[in-house]
Amino acid sequence: MRLRILLVPLVASAALLAGCTTANPSTNATPTPTSNGLEAKTADEILTAATQALKDAKSFRAKGKGESDGQPVEVDLLFAGSDVKGTITFDGASVEVIQAGGASYLKADAEFWKMFLPAEVQSLALPLVTGKYVKVPSNQSPIPTVDMMLKPLGDVTKGEQTTVAGKKVITVETADGKLHVSLEGKPYPVDLVSDDGTIEFTDIDADATVSAPAASEVFDLSAFGG
Repeated sequence: MRLRILLVPLVASAALLAGCTTANPSTNATPTPTSNGLEAKTADEILTAATQALKDAKSFRAKGKGESDGQPVEVDLLFAGSDVKGTITFDGASVEVIQAGGASYLKADAEFWKMFLPAEVQSLALPLVTGKYVKVPSNQSPIPTVDMMLKPLGDVTKGEQTTVAGKKVITVETADGKLHVSLEGKPYPVDLVSDDGTIEFTDIDADATVSAPAASEVFDLSAFGG
């Protein structure tokens, strides 16, 4: 469970050019249970429950900041089912990302692309991609999945019960970080804290939609050589 997982696929997608997202639980007259029972489960069971709950949510936002290989990274991604939109900022350069309709797109200024493109291809590639949504191959999606974000490195152990962002949570720990999972209502992740930084999960189950960019705004990477 590390922040760098949000950056590595993005860099890999950019490199291809050289070779060719808090809604509070709804309230009603029925008192909210004091616990959803996670405290009685094992660490693996808690992690499985949190992962599945986030997958089942209509939407959620993953937002945070930290470092990857010594460089500052910020992420703000809205997930709506299999569709995603938001921004990833690496070392001061921001890229807008969209995943919709089974395709993925990146949009960034020339300075971003220059970070990854060799000088010998910049004169050809930059006019094509700057200011456009670059459509990348489906198997090279820059968007992390829920499994990628929450997959631990190594064994997990159950930690303390505490309060985070006003919610009672239980902690699942690994050698590199901690995942706080809500003990109230559905077992949603509240935040992920690691050596690389912190990601907060908010706006869970809110109504949200993500649309693909207009065709006129898209440059298809598959058209840029083999």
